[in-house]
Amino acid sequence: MCCFSFSGAVCIGDNTTTYLRSEGTRLMEFATHTIKNVTLNMCASACTSRREGHECSSFEYDARSQECSMHTEDGQPFGPSVITKTDGPIAFFQQVCVKGDSLCSTPYGFERFPQSVLIGHAMEVLTTSSLSECLSRCLTAGATSQAQCRSVMFFYETGECIMNRERRTDKPDLFMEGVQDRLVDYFESNCHDVHCFTGQLHWIRTEDYFIIHEKDVVIESMGIDECRAVCQENLVGAEKFPCRAFVYNAAKKECHLTAESGYTGRRRNSFNLNPISNGEYFEKYCLQVPFTCLEASFEQVADRKMTTVPYKDLCSLSETSQFSHPELFVEAENNDYFDKICDPVPASKRHSGVSKGREPVVEGVTSIALDEDEALNDEDERTSLGLEDIDEVSRAVTFTDTSTSAIEVGQNVVGRKEAETIGTVVDDTADFQGEPSPAVKALTTMLVAGLTSECRMSGVTVKVEFASSTSGNLYIKENFANCRTEFNNASAVELHIPFPESDDPDPRCPGIEIAPSVWSFPIVVQRNDVSAPSVVTSVDRIFNVTCDYADLIDKEGSPIVPSDDPNDEAKSSRIEMQILRHGQPVTTVPLGEEVELRWKIVNQSSGLGYFVDNCAAERVGGTPPQPEPLQIIEHGCPDKRVENRLIKSPVVPVSDGFSTKMKVFRFDGSRRVRIRCTIDVCIESCAPVRIYSSISSNH
Repeated sequence: MCCFSFSGAVCIGDNTTTYLRSEGTRLMEFATHTIKNVTLNMCASACTSRREGHECSSFEYDARSQECSMHTEDGQPFGPSVITKTDGPIAFFQQVCVKGDSLCSTPYGFERFPQSVLIGHAMEVLTTSSLSECLSRCLTAGATSQAQCRSVMFFYETGECIMNRERRTDKPDLFMEGVQDRLVDYFESNCHDVHCFTGQLHWIRTEDYFIIHEKDVVIESMGIDECRAVCQENLVGAEKFPCRAFVYNAAKKECHLTAESGYTGRRRNSFNLNPISNGEYFEKYCLQVPFTCLEASFEQVADRKMTTVPYKDLCSLSETSQFSHPELFVEAENNDYFDKICDPVPASKRHSGVSKGREPVVEGVTSIALDEDEALNDEDERTSLGLEDIDEVSRAVTFTDTSTSAIEVGQNVVGRKEAETIGTVVDDTADFQGEPSPAVKALTTMLVAGLTSECRMSGVTVKVEFASSTSGNLYIKENFANCRTEFNNASAVELHIPFPESDDPDPRCPGIEIAPSVWSFPIVVQRNDVSAPSVVTSVDRIFNVTCDYADLIDKEGSPIVPSDDPNDEAKSSRIEMQILRHGQPVTTVPLGEEVELRWKIVNQSSGLGYFVDNCAAERVGGTPPQPEPLQIIEHGCPDKRVENRLIKSPVVPVSDGFSTKMKVFRFDGSRRVRIRCTIDVCIESCAPVRIYSSISSNH
């Protein structure tokens, strides 16, 4: 039983003081004591401890001014004071007593929504003697009944306490505010899956997330392990923070913590997804299992399922996955698919902290003893598998031969080829599918009377003629500073672009190689109506100039002399790299879509073998500093950072070369990405890589 006094919460026994937070509200009465330049944690602590002898039953906190206003009286229905709505980042906090052994590290245990209810999702209905008891039952539901209480409703007149698994954000259409016929409040737990008092802490990774900025903290210059530890411990420095999830940006070394679940529960309808440089999202879950994972335990994909799973089952386990049977992985509205990607922490590491007297990293997570018949061998593997288990494991493991070699390069390698492709990533469906309007076409006609180009081995010359004298700039899109021609009151203007080279990492006038030796250049014709060269207006136009150098290169190239030397045969081969969408070569692709990377061997010689050894992606264009290249294939296998995220299948041989699937991404600051690959050429054949993959765990 909890004890509550309206003259200030006095908690006895195993109860402790916490607060109910009501956003956008305050008391109509003046504060009895005010403290300035304090954090929310400091304000709550001052009220609880009755700092300097000031009685305190409730307080308001202004996040913008960092001002704490304490009150001796409480607001309705706990006290006589009237609560009113307010603008600005002000929240009202009321004291309450709850069971202390289930309260997480937070200045407030619940979010309060007066006169509100969530309809139709009651997990358990019971009668309690007070609000404090009702809230305590919700906090301890996981330990007492293995139930997940995320929200609760309390009817003050009857003592009815209704616990829910869902929150208002899960079922917004069933959340009702402004109830008039009864005295009832809706509360959301601020501790669910924030701290694991029972079970083990696990992380769920997803791409479908959105973080609100009312309850978040951003920490700079921090590594991912430290970021995860801060979220685990629910402490930012010395400040309590109920961390439910975090996003880590490796490029910026930025740790973004949030007290709210950011999982949206649905896939985006447009291509405007989070690029890889925005970071990865990890959310906490407390699971009743006897092990933990090194990183994430599951990856969540919304609106997808395996067709082998019964459609109407609430929870279905499957031995197949999107990786083992991609043809069975289909869209399914209102279904969530989870890939098990757990790498279990070795038992010796799980138990070492406790056995040597050290505190576990996560409070409340203790070691779990194995049964007597479950001994561990030297490599922390259970040795009590029966023959049936061994047979089942053997059936679940498959071997895949890929085009790639082992980490050690074989002695029969006689050459190495470089291949690359450049693509433009479109963030918005409208940009990708849209057509110019009649008004835009009319503006183009008024501005440009004619545009011609000459493609020579010395470079590309673009000439624009105007219908009347015009001032402005002619430049390569997104390269105004490096590649432009300025003109004043001119009727014509020319821009010279140096001969494009695939191996130039930082060309002055970059183009896009849309096919082997075929280059495309986005040309911007800018009319400087606002006397600001860097400002782009709707009057400015963009044209694509394409040059096919294949014939010119063939004419000026020297003939190849036949030779019996394998090195000469390796040099005569050419590798073309393409991005295929729906089987067609493309250079502009929507963000988040799965495309095919294809390596095509041209002039393939007999007696030689090939494999794709390394591939790295780099940003093209954009303002400095340039981000580090992203390794996507290393020694023939998907890099660990992108495996099961951007690249979900190995490089496999096809009729004219090799192929793999990749999810489209981009770097922050530019829509253009270049992928460079190294392909080894071997005598006879290249040694393949053998990959061990379990159907049930996708390893």
